[in-house]
Amino acid sequence: MTQIPGSAGVNENTLLMSLRVSDYDKFTQAHETSAEFRASFGIKDRLICRGLDDENMVLIVMTMEDLDKAREFSLHPALVELFKNTGVSGVPIFNFLETQFLDEKFMEGSSFGVQVSQKIKHYADWKKTFDGYNHLRIDAGLTDKLVGYDFSQHHLALDFSGHNLLNVLTSITDLGIARAFFASSEFNEKMIASGVIGEPSLFFFRVV
Repeated sequence: MTQIPGSAGVNENTLLMSLRVSDYDKFTQAHETSAEFRASFGIKDRLICRGLDDENMVLIVMTMEDLDKAREFSLHPALVELFKNTGVSGVPIFNFLETQFLDEKFMEGSSFGVQVSQKIKHYADWKKTFDGYNHLRIDAGLTDKLVGYDFSQHHLALDFSGHNLLNVLTSITDLGIARAFFASSEFNEKMIASGVIGEPSLFFFRVV
């Protein structure tokens, strides 16, 4: 696993886009043909995922070179029009993440994964606990692929005393074992110990 110190590796910072589609093929075709438009904002696709529990839910993992340009992209009328024309329903969710850890091969060779979104009190405390139960994740067939916290509070994230949004993406070897792990009391205890506020949000996906 490669550690990205702060945002020094600016090209490795991450934009997550989560949305619900009525016609997956229609949306992905339009998304693929708009790659040049995204590139004009310094954004490139890294991975497209489709929900396992709801196939109409799509998660797109992208790299972003510049936070302000990425935010401009997320609000651009052309993107809004693309959503409208391809049957995207509801309001898409954008997470602008300062990448903290990144597996060099990312999801290469992986078929399934999970996005764990959580609110934390202190990043340093969370990371200490997270690193401490790495062996449990390995036993559950989970491999950490990406860790990033929301840029909206990134200046305070190492010692922030309020709620800070953190996203973790992992690959999954066995879905049954992974689901059992996340439903276990042991996982819940680790969430409490690491200062996670409330229940973490889990999105199980398959790599497209």
